[in-house]
Amino acid sequence: MMTRHIIVVLPVLLLVGIVAYACSLSLPPAEPTREVLSQEQVDAILNQPTATPAVPPPPVAGHDWSRIKAAGKVVVGTSADYPPFAYYGENFQIDGFDAALIREVGKKLGVEVELRDFAFDGLPAALQVGQVDAAIAAISITPERQKTVDFTNVYYAGEDAILARAGSNISLGGLRDIGQYRVGVQRDSAYGTWVKTTLIGAGLMQSDNLFEYAQADDAIRDLKEQRLDLVMMDSMPAQSFADQGDVVMVARGLNQQLFGIMIRKGAFSLQAKLNEALTQLQNEGKIAQLAEQYLKIKAAQLIVPPTITPQPAAAAATTIPVALPAPSIPCDAMAYVADLNYDDRRMTAPPTLNRNQPFSKGWRVRNTGSCTWDSSYSLLYSGGNKPGAAMNGQADAIQGPVPPGATTDVYANLIAPSQYGIYLGFWEMRNPQGQTFGQRLWVGINVPAPSAPTPVPPPPPSDSINFRADRTNIRRGECTMIRWDVEGIKTVYFHQQGESWEDHGVVGHNAREVCPGNTVVYELRVIKRDDSVDIRQIQIIVEEGNVAAPEIWRFDTDPDSQVNAGRCVAIWWEVGGQVDQVTIYANGDAIWDAAPARGRTDHCPGGSGVTYRIKARGPDSSSSDEHYVQIIQ
Repeated sequence: MMTRHIIVVLPVLLLVGIVAYACSLSLPPAEPTREVLSQEQVDAILNQPTATPAVPPPPVAGHDWSRIKAAGKVVVGTSADYPPFAYYGENFQIDGFDAALIREVGKKLGVEVELRDFAFDGLPAALQVGQVDAAIAAISITPERQKTVDFTNVYYAGEDAILARAGSNISLGGLRDIGQYRVGVQRDSAYGTWVKTTLIGAGLMQSDNLFEYAQADDAIRDLKEQRLDLVMMDSMPAQSFADQGDVVMVARGLNQQLFGIMIRKGAFSLQAKLNEALTQLQNEGKIAQLAEQYLKIKAAQLIVPPTITPQPAAAAATTIPVALPAPSIPCDAMAYVADLNYDDRRMTAPPTLNRNQPFSKGWRVRNTGSCTWDSSYSLLYSGGNKPGAAMNGQADAIQGPVPPGATTDVYANLIAPSQYGIYLGFWEMRNPQGQTFGQRLWVGINVPAPSAPTPVPPPPPSDSINFRADRTNIRRGECTMIRWDVEGIKTVYFHQQGESWEDHGVVGHNAREVCPGNTVVYELRVIKRDDSVDIRQIQIIVEEGNVAAPEIWRFDTDPDSQVNAGRCVAIWWEVGGQVDQVTIYANGDAIWDAAPARGRTDHCPGGSGVTYRIKARGPDSSSSDEHYVQIIQ
């Protein structure tokens, strides 16, 4: 199995010297490359005979550059599930350090770059069968990989470091020791990805112990204030923090990374052209600029990679060897052919489904390897753009046998999420040994919010009840204040329409700031002294805000709605999108300012109830959510 050698990918962050010949493999985020098919084209595909075609021979590696130059396009494989190197960004296009770098390389070479998204372990096979010309996806150069593929010069080198509070006496004997601590990382960094996949994914660490921050400075502050035990980052900035005092480096260099662009064995002409482009970008400072933009590493903090001794064949980088060994076809490889239904038009028009609506998504794929598929092969969910993107998916078994060169139809049975939004879920083919391979498949849907409810006409005016809002029309992420003054009553309740009003008792003269994510109706239920009930309503209309506003993926408390006096409340949250700062409030008072984008804390409230609120600020706008917990005396 091909592993992303980041064992402590932890941060192995940064590089950028372009050095000698071959190195390792790197997967950047790929862009959707699916064709937008008409219904007639889909019908034609579905009606094609399924006879097994002959498996085409792999391309001759020595002629790669001449073929690419003639076509005006280089096809590059990546694995777009590894931020900040490769991921799906705004408008569901592949972005990241590797994606941006390979596009700059394409400009230098005068060819178009087409990115295709693959399972990381399937990239070497994609090269060998000719589905891609090169691969870039944070691929470390290792002697094992150099036996079957070649690499360009190193374009990035990095070394990790782990910080702890001075006097904490934390000692790390190995990577597994990290899982017992509360760990802070910079959001969308290689460190966070490594913790999620290597520690949390393997059951070596509880997910509540991972805290993701928008700024490294905020993580260091919380480390000093004992909200964290460890912080992972690149060794250069880590050393700077350690030099300032209060924190110490408890581990460094657990895994150095040297990243290179992976190419077919013997593709010397392409290798020479890629190295030439990388050298130019290095000398112009473009690689350092991209490292600062995506990896948050200053040019002065970049590590100059060590010189790699070239393999003997590299001396003939610009010539084609007289006799190259015949390329072999790998056992497992897969190519996407078409969507069978629910075409999302490259995520420009994802199909609309209702909340909790069951549906089945189908794809047609081709076996481009040399092994026959049977029922021991299956589809596996590999991630999505937000929580809920798995859509409770269950994949059908592969209907084998599917011999090399043949096509087959594969399906996943899904249920649309209960929350509104656009969801993008990815699926990969898995062989009997559990290794994933081939192009990644995806399903994209839109679960739209319902239209705004018709406002309920207010009851006749009453001198004893005054219920009003400062603003009834706000943009998503904004807040407004709702106020009430009630006289001659027994009890008063303030709540959102649909909530259990018994849990939301308030005093007769009060105000509350609300920050709804969607259009909502708030009610003031007044029980008078004669036990008659008067209900007043205010509709707050929420219009769409800036598309770059942060998105609150999770904001939960335990207990959920009631807590006994003297008990504490656990609060969890996770924020996506562009986030500059996160603040957690309790009844309007900040209990964690500059909080991580993903985190957990405990709060011990007093009084009769507490409203917890999260506010996430982005570059141009903000988003908020709140949760009320009643205190039972």
